[in-house]
This record gives sequence, structure tokens and C-alpha cells, in this order.
Amino acid sequence: AFAEAWNRRATTFFVLGDFESSLLDIRQTLILEPRHFGALSGLSMIFETTEQYERAIQAEQQLLKLMPNNELIEKRIRRLRDKALKSRI
Repeated sequence: AFAEAWNRRATTFFVLGDFESSLLDIRQTLILEPRHFGALSGLSMIFETTEQYERAIQAEQQLLKLMPNNELIEKRIRRLRDKALKSRI
């Protein structure tokens, strides 16, 4: 029942390249704490790494709802949109 423990394990799986296990742990983290910034960020990173840019953007938009007007998040969304456009070409 400790969201941060799930998130830490998700991070470990991400570093090991086990994205499927990382996603499962991120989902559990978000069930326990839907506003978990690290889990949402990790979700975005997995989707970006697996070239699922639209899903990465959705995760970043959730972060932006938690931290409105955060320039770093807005910049990341712009970069992800650029990657999404380039991947369609």
C-alpha cells in the first residue's frame, strides 16, 4: 500500500530495460496515488522510448494538470509533438 515502493521498483525495471514490468508497477503506483509525479514522468519516458509519442504526450499533459504553467513540462510536450510529427513522415 506504499506508492513510492512501487514507483522505485518501476524505476529499477525501467533502468534494466524491462518496460513491461515497469508499466505494471507504474500502474499500481498510480492506483495508490494518481498524482504521483514520478510515476507519470516514468510513464511518459517509457512511451517515448518505445516511440508511442501520443501516449507520452498524454502522460505529460496529466503532469501539466498537476503543475500548471510548468515551462519544463510544456517544453517536453513540444519536443514530443515534434518527434510524433517526424515519426509520421
